[in-house]
Amino acid sequence: MKKVIGALAAAAIAGGALLISTPVTASAQEANTCYATSIIHESRYQKVIAGKQETTTTEYRFRSRVELYGSKEIKSVEGWDFVDGGTTKVNGQVVAGHWVKSPGFHQIPDVIINIVWGKNGVPEQYLGTGSVSLSSYGGPRETVKYKAEKVLTDEGFTDWGPWSDWSTDNPGGETDTRDVDSRKVGNGDGTPDRTVYYLPGGGSSSVLGEANWTTDVPDESWTFIDKRDRETKTPIDCPPPVAEKVTLKVQVDKYSTATRKLRSKAVGYDNDGLLRKGEDKPHYGKSSWEIVTVTGTTETTKAEWLSKINQATRKMPNLTSTGKWSAKAAEGRKSITVAWVISGDGNPTAWYYKHTKTDVAQRFLASNR
Repeated sequence: MKKVIGALAAAAIAGGALLISTPVTASAQEANTCYATSIIHESRYQKVIAGKQETTTTEYRFRSRVELYGSKEIKSVEGWDFVDGGTTKVNGQVVAGHWVKSPGFHQIPDVIINIVWGKNGVPEQYLGTGSVSLSSYGGPRETVKYKAEKVLTDEGFTDWGPWSDWSTDNPGGETDTRDVDSRKVGNGDGTPDRTVYYLPGGGSSSVLGEANWTTDVPDESWTFIDKRDRETKTPIDCPPPVAEKVTLKVQVDKYSTATRKLRSKAVGYDNDGLLRKGEDKPHYGKSSWEIVTVTGTTETTKAEWLSKINQATRKMPNLTSTGKWSAKAAEGRKSITVAWVISGDGNPTAWYYKHTKTDVAQRFLASNR
């Protein structure tokens, strides 16, 4: 950041004053502000937190069968069926399954029938068709029609009966007449794994966003996600301006004001701050001039520039100000002196006696007013 104050960064003519220009910026505030720029390396991290494992409960179910002794009864009843689920007590024994109403004839499971008759088997008088109370088979006290027959068999046991409902009650181990099944049932108290994202300072968030960028290096439990480089600007005191070399080529004119006409012409040359080629023709042969080149820096003051020019000229009166002459101020004087910039002020080179192919005007700089 460069700031030029009181120095000839660029000289221009306006109202007879030597104007000092400064670098153009977006705002006056920014023109007086300097920044230190740095690159910050940032990263983001995540961690998976294990959820709570679901607990389980063991459930059981069972089914039964009974031993056979050379024969078995096959019996169907009307309007009822013996199905899976629950338990039923038959002839003092608990078996799996229960009675439900159902149209048509349905075969009673072998295990039920043969519990009722035991080793002796079914009496002959109960074969064929007839009526019987379901209570004899652990059912309701309802009389139903039946169809029954007796078959001989060398099978040692009946087929397995229906399964009971699942229950947390353990029916005991398996036997020749009891089959047991088990399963694990979740209790619904588990929680899923969740991902959290590191926050600067050691905190965490459930959402990944801008706030998670950090220069921290967290412990090994955190996993790297991504990274970025971010530029930062910090306001600082501006360093002193660096002076740059400036070289001015100046023409110093001494105009005669011996007559009213010459005086009127002389004080009018600098009215608009410009001396155009041929504009000072009325003073041809009635003026003297010197062209000098002086060097300074962007920190050289107005007074120092005038001093340098005065030291460089040989016969010209000293320049004393950047004020312009007026007819009244020039009264009683034999001459006035005016300095014009030819080059070095940032503008195109103006005309002068060895450089007359251009129409660029010389710029007012100072006078001896």
